Amino acid sequence: SGVAVNEQNAMQLMAVFTAVRILAEGFAQVPLKVYRRRSDGTRDEARDHLLFKILHDQPNSEMTSFTLRETMLTHLALWGNAYCEISRNSDNEVVGLWPLLPNKTRPKRAKTGALVYVTQIQKDPSASSASEEITLQARNVLHVPGLSFDGMKGLSVIGTVREGIGLA
Repeated sequence: SGVAVNEQNAMQLMAVFTAVRILAEGFAQVPLKVYRRRSDGTRDEARDHLLFKILHDQPNSEMTSFTLRETMLTHLALWGNAYCEISRNSDNEVVGLWPLLPNKTRPKRAKTGALVYVTQIQKDPSASSASEEITLQARNVLHVPGLSFDGMKGLSVIGTVREGIGLA
């Protein structure tokens, strides 16, 4: 159609915005809990599990669980992938989840064959252009791929329907 369409400007189309908002808010409203399976096959809420507070209440110092899940579903619905960096303490325990921008993050095979994630992060949040490329080990990234041909990287929904959105 000759119109440049990307994930950000597609959200200016009311149909895209509404669809993404309904999906993201609906998903984020469902409480995310951790369960412990008993020997008899039943399960109990594991409120004492280290990940319960992170997943159910607050994944990092700046977001609620609702906000993180809403953000991740928005990323998944638009870019086809949702990524979070997993923060760990000195005992290697998970202490936080931080969303990564899907248009700045990609899975890649290292020379050793190991899966890694390459992402661009802002060095200084007040500067719009200063960024740095970092590589994260797969164990430190929560990756939720959407519909995919290879299971490693989801397809961008907007990229797939770009011409139709441009015509709209």
